[in-house]
Amino acid sequence: MYPTWLLCLCCLCAGGKGYGDPVTFDNFYYTALQKKPWLNPNDPMADMIGLPSDHVLPDDTECREFIDAYAADQQLFFRDFAVAYRKMTSSGSVWV
Repeated sequence: MYPTWLLCLCCLCAGGKGYGDPVTFDNFYYTALQKKPWLNPNDPMADMIGLPSDHVLPDDTECREFIDAYAADQQLFFRDFAVAYRKMTSSGSVWV
């Protein structure tokens, strides 16, 4: 991944994710999804990944493939994210 893209992604995505280090762009979300912290009220992450839409992702076989792949390989997550982000920002939408 290009360093400038990574810096851009960190700036855009950091700070409001609610879990992990707020200034680190990483694959922590996927490793947390694998653990299903919402099932254990004593887990400090139980309240951080609390949306019902998050809870069902690990139980979906198609989503689970991506969760496991991104949790195991942070560079794969970075590469796929960069491609998706570039596509999204090049789609002709106007930023206001």
